[in-house]
Amino acid sequence: MITTIGNPMVDYITESTEEEVLSKGLVVGGECPDRYRNDQVGAAALLESFKPHCQRVAGGASLNTARVAGWALRQIGITESVAAIGAVGDDEDEKFLRSECDKVSVSTAALISVTAPTGRSLVLVTNGERSIVGVPGACRLLTAAIIEPFKSLLSKTKILYATSFGLTTLERVSAVKSAYSFIDTSHSILVINLSSAALQNRPIVMGALCELLPRAAMVLGNLKEFESFCSAHGLSSLEDFRNKFSTTHVVVTNSSKPTVFMEVGKPVREVEVPFVSPESIVDTNGAGDAFAGGVLASMLHNPLNYDRAIENGHHCASVIIKRRGCELL
Repeated sequence: MITTIGNPMVDYITESTEEEVLSKGLVVGGECPDRYRNDQVGAAALLESFKPHCQRVAGGASLNTARVAGWALRQIGITESVAAIGAVGDDEDEKFLRSECDKVSVSTAALISVTAPTGRSLVLVTNGERSIVGVPGACRLLTAAIIEPFKSLLSKTKILYATSFGLTTLERVSAVKSAYSFIDTSHSILVINLSSAALQNRPIVMGALCELLPRAAMVLGNLKEFESFCSAHGLSSLEDFRNKFSTTHVVVTNSSKPTVFMEVGKPVREVEVPFVSPESIVDTNGAGDAFAGGVLASMLHNPLNYDRAIENGHHCASVIIKRRGCELL
């Protein structure tokens, strides 16, 4: 069983121009700026202004990974092997997320409805690059108390997956730590995705990662995310990162360049990324999440073949970047 924990979101996606993106205080290809993180009313208003022109797609980093893992496992006849933990509202977006998860055999029994709207993101796509404004809503209400009823699910979990996006408040950090406390570490592993370069210097995220990374069997992220993390922690190289946290497996993606794989006791190696025609790329929203989903699905099915897991991650990412958002079916 793969269990992900994080922020279930609905992405509202539309094409935009660089001029329009800049006029809204965003950066082409950039993450949600502090202006909107600190003004959720303004962020919601901006999303509503674009909503009539948007396509609705299931999103949220950890849920994207869960759905891609479920989809990938279904290709080889494996179902009912992925579950998602998170907080959602009691609204149409929540129903939409559950429906999209059902399509790829992801259990939503641990998506708990709380007294806030389901999290949403506005995604503006400019020449294949995305600019995001998040309205987390219910996601912020995930707590350790919500995790408690799912001890049985977590006791059967082989891979527990979390991202930096789910570590931005002390309550959510406690939820992730609680989930980890319920897995059987004799045969189960924790996988962490750095997920966001912009979050790596935030005190709560920094503290949470310093506590969780030594427990992780694998850490994923792109080169910018690792560089941001290392800079924030005074580390000069990926080797320093691995040594500091005693991480047995480190996977570093870098767009179309080879993925770097570091494994304790073995030479660093690179896995080539298959060519994808630039003309076929629709947008990159969810590519990293899809990569992680492919890796996790392969690790569940064939635990010790890491090169094959990375290749499967590349394949899943190549599928997603040819679609709008993390759309699977």
